[in-house]
Formats: sequence, structure tokens, C-alpha cells
Amino acid sequence: MSFRAAAVGLYVGLAALMGCGDGAPGGEAALEQALSTTAGRTEGRFSPRPPPLSGSTPHRMKVRFELALKAPNGDRRVVVDRRIDRGEGGRFRVVDDRRAAVPELAERVDGREAVFDGQRFASRRRFGPWIERDLLYGGHERTLRDAYDLGAGVLAAFGDYITWQPDARGAATLAGVPVRWEMVSLNRRVAPRPLDAEALAELRDHVDNWRAWAAATHRPTRVSGELARTRSGEVVAGELEIGGQATVEGVTAEFTISLTYAVETLPKEAGFDLPKDVLPEARDRTWRMIRDVLGDDLSARYR
Repeated sequence: MSFRAAAVGLYVGLAALMGCGDGAPGGEAALEQALSTTAGRTEGRFSPRPPPLSGSTPHRMKVRFELALKAPNGDRRVVVDRRIDRGEGGRFRVVDDRRAAVPELAERVDGREAVFDGQRFASRRRFGPWIERDLLYGGHERTLRDAYDLGAGVLAAFGDYITWQPDARGAATLAGVPVRWEMVSLNRRVAPRPLDAEALAELRDHVDNWRAWAAATHRPTRVSGELARTRSGEVVAGELEIGGQATVEGVTAEFTISLTYAVETLPKEAGFDLPKDVLPEARDRTWRMIRDVLGDDLSARYR
């Protein structure tokens, strides 16, 4: 699961708690046939977009996302703390800490980590083993893009409710990229379009449409903060807070979303070496063994 998908899953999941054949080659032959179709492909064809903050100098970015709900059946909270270290030659390290608190349950702690040393890429779920990943399909590039995406997700969901005004600091340079500071406030002329329960469920359970669900179910009554963004809209520094009422499956709660970005020069102690105990990408895997043994008898849904 990507960093972005993990954060989205936590956000949506917590809000939802308010309502609480013959002739086909098999085995190694099938694998060889599948691999042969990748001939001539490059990572660029799978991830044509430039990396986040393209042209930036080595830096450390700290991002904090928090969602708090005051619901009739108890308060809930999700916190995502993320650290992104960027080095020379495309190297990076991402550390993702996540906490979720719900009534009558112990606080859930989880997270992700990923590191790219310029040649090899490895990641792990927090407390799990480090696993090296194949670079062929650009997973390391997607991980880096997703790591910067918390702010983009919030702004996409609530952009219609936000009014932007020039900040006194104006233009600046952060992490080697030009940015412009802007103040944000509430656009009081926006009203959400009413949707029935079925339409809302389809939006919420879709990885690309959850922002529309959030905008339809969460009505901001206050927006404040100031953000430094690049010309393309990437958030580099600043704070944003959005508060109001959320109504999910007939239950209404007060919500507050806060987002903080801070960027600094990359500390000298930052490192991009892969762990020595990383599991190799070409290791034996239980799922591969199951797939090879069952072959065409494997249910279509698992293919």
C-alpha cells in the first residue's frame, strides 16, 4: 500500500466510524512469458511526471496531518507525521508515523518507511521486515510523489471552500525552489451539492473520488492559515486549518483538519543506505508459489 493510500484509508475509515485455461503455459514458462512482455520498457514510460519539488536542493520536509472528530458516540482522531529526506542523485528516505484513536480501543500505531539510495529501493510497513522492491515499474517514484501529497489531497477536497489572498511575505525561495506565500480564508458562498446515500458510498469507496465524498459530507465553517506554494501548486511550508460539521450516514460531528508543512536544510546525519537485513526482491514468495502451483485453477479475482 502506498503512503498516500494509507493516509486516505485512515482518513476515510475514521470518518466512517461516525456511523459506525488449456494450452496456456504455467509455472516458470508463464513467468518467462510475462517477463518477456516488459522488453524495452523504461521507468519513464510508467511515471512520466517529474519528481515533487523538481530542482530542489537537498532538504528535510516534515508534514503533519491531523483529523479530529467530536461525534455523539465519542471523539476520534487520526494523526499522520511524515518526514521526507531528499538527497543528491534522487536519493530519498520517507518515514511515516500514523496514530488513530477511537473510543474504548487502544490507540493504533502504524506507519511506513521507504529508502532509495539512487540504485536500489526498499520499503517496509512499520515494525515489519525491510523488502527490496523492483524499480522496473517506478514504485520508488510513486512513493516519493505520494509522500508529498497530503496537502494536495486536502486542498483538492476543500479547494472550493478556500479563498486565497496575498501574504506580506510574498515571493521567497525554500529548498531551492521559488514559492509564494498566501493567506487562506473561508469562501462563504459555497454550498455542497446534496447526494443520496448510494452516490456518497460510491464516492467514498473509490480511491480517486474520495475527495468529492469529503467535500460533500464535510461542510467547513472556518478556514485559516498561510501556505507557501510553488507555481504548480505544490505545498512547501505553512499551516492550514479547516473546521466545520461532517455528516456521515445520518450522524453529525464537529471536525477539524489541520495540516503543517516545515522545510529545512538536510541534516548531516541523514542517511540513504539500505538496511543490511533487507529481504531481496528476487526472494521466494508464498503468493508466487501459490500462483505457480494453481496455474489456471486460480480464481480470476486473484489473477
